[in-house]
This record gives sequence, C-alpha cells and structure tokens, in this order.
Amino acid sequence: MRHTLKYSKQLESAGLSRELAETHLQILEEIVEDEMATKADLRSSKNEVLMELGAFRSEMQVSMQEFKAEVNQSISQIRQELNDFKSEMRTELDQIWRRFDRLEQRLVIKFGVMQAASITVMAALFKLFQA
Repeated sequence: MRHTLKYSKQLESAGLSRELAETHLQILEEIVEDEMATKADLRSSKNEVLMELGAFRSEMQVSMQEFKAEVNQSISQIRQELNDFKSEMRTELDQIWRRFDRLEQRLVIKFGVMQAASITVMAALFKLFQA
C-alpha cells in the first residue's frame, strides 16, 4: 500500500498503540494484496481478453466464410434444380402442344369427312326427291 506510514500514524493518533497499529496495517495489507488487482493484473487481464477477442474474431471470420460458401453452394444447387425443372416443363409443354396439334388435325379430318358425308347424303336426297 502506498500510504502505510500515514495510515499507521493516524491509527496511533486515534489512540491505538504502535504495535496494534502495525498489526492492523499488516492484516490490511494482506487482505488488499490477496483481494485487490494491481494495474499489472488489469493490464494482463486486458491483454488476455484482447487476445481471446482476436481469436474469436478470427474464428467468426472463418465461420462466416464457410457459411457463405455453403449458402452459395446451396443457391447454385437450387438454381440448377430450377433450371432442370424449367427444362422438364418446357419438354412436357412441347409434348402437350404436339398432342393438341395432332388432335386438331384429326378433328379437322373428321369434320371434313362428316361434311363430305352430309353433302353426299344431301345430294342423294336431292336426286331422290327430284326424280
């Protein structure tokens, strides 16, 4: 302690014997030395905390880079899956349009045959009723 002599004199002037004041001072010094942190202790603790913080920061940067890489990979996979899905849908839609085209052609042929048949029936009926 810095002010031990001053403290001891104050105890003596308050009526304590020199021996009792010194004993009191020794006990107080032991308590302070055991329980109080010195500036060196604080600097050491500060340096330890700063080192741990630096290590934590480095770990976090590595973790963030790994996380970004995983997210980018996932995004790339999703994009590929979407592109594959779009390609499949286009193929299926093309097949559907081709089926519609074939159905349309068949319907046109059927309607044409039906129209030709109805004209033939009408012509036959016309001839039958004209005679």
